Amino acid sequence: MNNQVDNHGGSTETLTNKKQEKGWRRVFKLAVRWLSYKNKNDWLEKMRGNFSVVAIFIATITFQMGLNPPGGVRPAEYGKDKMDDDILGAENSTSTLRAGEAAMAVVSPENYSKFLYSNTICFIASLSVLLLLTSGIRLSHRFTMWLVSIGMCFTLTSLLVTYDIAVGMITPDILWDDTLDFLSTLLYIWMGLFSFSGLLLTLRIIIWGISDFLNKREVKGNRTPTKTPTP
Repeated sequence: MNNQVDNHGGSTETLTNKKQEKGWRRVFKLAVRWLSYKNKNDWLEKMRGNFSVVAIFIATITFQMGLNPPGGVRPAEYGKDKMDDDILGAENSTSTLRAGEAAMAVVSPENYSKFLYSNTICFIASLSVLLLLTSGIRLSHRFTMWLVSIGMCFTLTSLLVTYDIAVGMITPDILWDDTLDFLSTLLYIWMGLFSFSGLLLTLRIIIWGISDFLNKREVKGNRTPTKTPTP
């Protein structure tokens, strides 16, 4: 009689564990369903086309901005009588502007260095996205698409930083001081969107990894042979 009571209590505990397991699994499946797409193939094709167009466009813009930066470059045929003239540079700077060099590199070397860094990062990031899209890597894998998406987020963010620095270099200080608060607010909003997008993409790849692990574990458990008790 005691054995029957013990077995009954064990079965009740097992049912409770199963209900708890079903509870968190249900929440997990709802999260997976919310972060997934109904037609994965159509989504991959659309995203691949969109990423390709945007990456090519950004690479073209940043390449052109690198060769023709804000403020322009000194022309080669400037006149023999003016070739040795110095452009007014930064304070305590003795740099002279030669033919074919960027004017802002002498006028504002610190801001020009920031512009060069952000523009180069944007250019390399866009080329990296294009490399992933055209290298023949299987894009149907979620991790590959996660890399492409994160790369595009960094590309757009560095493009915004490049724009902010470039506009600041060619805008007069009086007007720039008046619009600095407005531009800073927009930059904070963008960083919030960037953080949210990065968090969402990271959460999606983590949920995919956990879901894949649980599915493999469940399949492995179903394939495990049951041992027959010895008489």
